[in-house]
Amino acid sequence: MKQQTSGYAIALALMFTVLILATMVGTISITSMNSRAGTQQENISYQALLAADSGISTFVARAKEAGFSGTVADLPCFVQGTNQYAVRAGTLRTVTDTSTTPPSNAPACPTGSTAKLSTLSLSSATNAPTVKVEIVSYNFTAGTAMLKAEGAAGAGAYKANSVVSQIVNLQSPPFLNVSAPAALTSCPGITGKGTANLSGTGSTYTGYAATGVSATAASPASVSATMALGPTQTGWPATLTVADGTYFSAGSYIRLNGSTYIVIAETKTSTATQLTIKPVGTMPLAGTSLTGSLDLIPIAARGGATATGTSANGQPVYRLPISDPTGVFVEDVLYITINGVTYGVTVVGKGFEGGSLSAGYADVTLGPTGAGAYLYSPTTGERLSGTVPTPTAAQMALIIEGQPVRRYVPAATSASSIGGTSTGAVPTSAWGGSSTVSPAAIAGSDVVECGDALFAQVFNGLTKAKYYNMTPPANRLTDVTAPLNKDIYWLGGATVPSSATFTLNANALCGNGIIVVNGNLDMRGTGSLHAASNTCTSSGDGISPTGFTGVLYVMGNFANQGNSDVFGSVVVEGNVSLVNTTLGGTMDITYSPLAVLSSAGRLSPVTFNMRGGTWSQQ
Repeated sequence: MKQQTSGYAIALALMFTVLILATMVGTISITSMNSRAGTQQENISYQALLAADSGISTFVARAKEAGFSGTVADLPCFVQGTNQYAVRAGTLRTVTDTSTTPPSNAPACPTGSTAKLSTLSLSSATNAPTVKVEIVSYNFTAGTAMLKAEGAAGAGAYKANSVVSQIVNLQSPPFLNVSAPAALTSCPGITGKGTANLSGTGSTYTGYAATGVSATAASPASVSATMALGPTQTGWPATLTVADGTYFSAGSYIRLNGSTYIVIAETKTSTATQLTIKPVGTMPLAGTSLTGSLDLIPIAARGGATATGTSANGQPVYRLPISDPTGVFVEDVLYITINGVTYGVTVVGKGFEGGSLSAGYADVTLGPTGAGAYLYSPTTGERLSGTVPTPTAAQMALIIEGQPVRRYVPAATSASSIGGTSTGAVPTSAWGGSSTVSPAAIAGSDVVECGDALFAQVFNGLTKAKYYNMTPPANRLTDVTAPLNKDIYWLGGATVPSSATFTLNANALCGNGIIVVNGNLDMRGTGSLHAASNTCTSSGDGISPTGFTGVLYVMGNFANQGNSDVFGSVVVEGNVSLVNTTLGGTMDITYSPLAVLSSAGRLSPVTFNMRGGTWSQQ
């Protein structure tokens, strides 16, 4: 019996051992399977993360390759074909805000917009990882957009998603983007019945524009003896702090305390802008302060001109590298001073070498043509006997970087007649009253286009439809009821041309901007900005500019019957009548390239780069 009992005990022990071993094997097997499954899921999740990150890292290259050339506000329409994630109430929305209802101020995408960058398959394999990118918010003032990329990998139970985001810097260079042929330009004739005071820019214009902005701090504060030896010496580049960076960006040329500098970098914060600069041309002297008032050189030479090997109108063409070609047009006359003598050249082409916004150029023939070839009285605007000399090829090669390039801009010009004079310079007497024009008024000008061609000439090749689409919906006006605020505006309906007539009574128009009027305009005086109340009044606040600063473009007829001041330019496709009222009203137009810069940035192409330190995983 003892032997039988022992046998059963051994059998039971073996059974328990087998069960334990089976349990262990099963556990190990399950654990191993779970481990493999977990590892597989981790791999798929990691693939999704890598896909999302690739959407961020390749975005700039993909956007450039796809040909994006719009503004910050155009980017959502370009990327995903819809603007459902636009900025709301002026704040930058987060990627967790997934509302698909467009806010009231979200610009509508042009008809037919489709997603150009939305989804990307990372290989041709079935169920390959994909990434979808979207612009979830943008801030035009700050020049930023929030990019969200959602990576996906795997399928079925083993599918994974990963979301990352990063802020993209989108800078619109403060290019002129406007090249009005005159202070007052009209396709049809101009009738000057009242007191018109019109001023353009002639050969005596210096090319420096006072911005009203000062460098309040600099590092270093002044030029050291070592720095005075050259731009590659220790101490350069220097950094300036300015309160307003409206007129500056990388590639801009500035004048400070008698010396010329190029801005090689710009960094904006919520309260100030820092400009990184180095000298060009003649070196500043040791001890020269790096703080003080800044002048902008709107169009500066980037070096000497070279022959292109081509010809235009039977003359050799030379490529003149300049900082901003958007402010000139073909047939424009440019002046440049070489060794103290002012010479003239004629524009036959313009653009950016290799598409780089820092490599602008104007192709020119040597010698001024048309009205820009002559000298004019600075007081009466009448033509003098002298002419602007023609440079030689050798002289053009001597142009130094930072040298101002100036446009010839007559006081007024028409493709038809002015005050009954059909061609050439118009004497002051043709304007009636006590009108003054400087440097001249040119009738029958062959450089003035008409209709849509005039619009494209003035706005650097833009069509009216493109301008309308670029205009924020809040700036598509039916009337002018508040000051314009450094932006672009459209008055009237979307369909062109329009026969509508708009009347702007005294004090209705003031502030800064570019406004296109789709119809006729009867203007009865401008106001002065009262910034505190955001209104146009007769006296303003005594600090803000008087009248309207910017560009007034009228597609129809234009008549002025009051005291109107425009600092910038007026362009009219229809008939112009400067009518003097019984109260002795005037029409003062003073051309200034600087006047349009604060608003023209909306029309500039965009340059991209990723903002460091803003990458995040959701």
